[in-house]
Amino acid sequence: MQTIKSSYFNQDNLTVEVTFDNNKHIVIIIEPLEDSLNLSMLMRSKFDELLYDNPLSFAELFFSGELTEYLGLFSGSFAELNDSIIRTENCSEEKASQVATELLFDRN
Repeated sequence: MQTIKSSYFNQDNLTVEVTFDNNKHIVIIIEPLEDSLNLSMLMRSKFDELLYDNPLSFAELFFSGELTEYLGLFSGSFAELNDSIIRTENCSEEKASQVATELLFDRN
């Protein structure tokens, strides 16, 4: 697979414009992709976050075939994530809730 040199989200036509290291250009049309993914509200938020804040990571996930897997990490409910943290970290519900909130809503 070619290395991605740059990636840009074009808000005017809802595309991600990708340039590879061999100067080949590919355009990803977002609307049909979005329609095919059947995104929950949280998944949609993470999808949009990638588009607007990190189009290079979006393109890398898309071309590696890992975009749906990444978005699937955010398909569970807050309660399910909270319960999972309590079980795996053996911590209080308050601490688990804090960690779950950070995981779900952290924009870093």
